Amino acid sequence: MKKRDLLETEFNEHIANLIRTKRKELGLNQTEVAKLLGLTQGAFSRKETCKRKISLTEFVIFAKKYAPDITKLLGLLLIPTGYIM
Repeated sequence: MKKRDLLETEFNEHIANLIRTKRKELGLNQTEVAKLLGLTQGAFSRKETCKRKISLTEFVIFAKKYAPDITKLLGLLLIPTGYIM
């Protein structure tokens, strides 16, 4: 696997883990979040388990609704992975 592909995969995994963790902290089920994002529960499940990529738009919609401090949310995502430029 190319380094860029590996970084994208790791980045997507971090986004998915961040969303899953926050969803569970808030006591939400996949169907509730899927509805917000305009997805079926099955489609959201595939994104949350990294079988499909979560788009930036989906991430921002989720963050605005459930984690308004998007800078903090992005910081939690970026710091451990070393993606800060």
